[in-house]
Parts: sequence; structure tokens; C-alpha cells
Amino acid sequence: MNYNKIKSLASENKISLKELADKINLSEQGLHSGIKKQTLSVTNLEKIAEVLEVPVSYFFEDKEDVKKIINNTNGNIQVGQNNKSNAKTESEALAVCRKEIEGLKRENELLRKMVEMLEKGK
Repeated sequence: MNYNKIKSLASENKISLKELADKINLSEQGLHSGIKKQTLSVTNLEKIAEVLEVPVSYFFEDKEDVKKIINNTNGNIQVGQNNKSNAKTESEALAVCRKEIEGLKRENELLRKMVEMLEKGK
């Protein structure tokens, strides 16, 4: 997972990390620490993605990163290298994935409509 994408996308959207932290109900120090240590929970990643208006998958680099979301270790779903999320079961992790898929479907539909509009304009 590329945690630097959080900082760069926030900057692009002219949102300070303090403001982002406030919007996701996390302290600024907690957000900085989570980014630095690469230990943000699935819940916080979802909130960040929602505020920055991107799918959660935007922060992931490759298939190995995605596999870390559903890495059932000692009954907890692990996200990142050191963090345990609130998800206690695989079904909870799957719910997170399903939510992401629904967001991607909406995004895909919007893009499809944009293409249609552009093609009609030709």
C-alpha cells in the first residue's frame, strides 16, 4: 500500500492533514503516525477514501497489497504490515470489499456516461 498517496491526494485537493484527520474523527498526530508507521485501519482508510473521493483501491499498488486486506491472522483481518482492523471475521472483510466494488461500479457507470456524452458530441 502506498501511504504517500494519502498525503499527495490531500494536498492536490487542498486539504491539510489536520483537516483530513478532523473529517475522519482522528487526531492529527494519529493520522501522521498511521501514515508514517503504515498502520491505518480499514475503517480509517474507507473514511479517507470517502473524504478524498477515491475508491480505497486507489491507495494500493498491486495484488500483494490487496491480499493484505484479507489476510486472516489470529482471527483478525490485517491491513498494512502491523495493523489489525476492527474486522474480526472474513465476512466483515468481505463486506469492506463489497462496499469497494459498489463504489467502483458507480464510478464505472459515471465514466461510461461521460464517454457516451463525448461520443454524442462528435
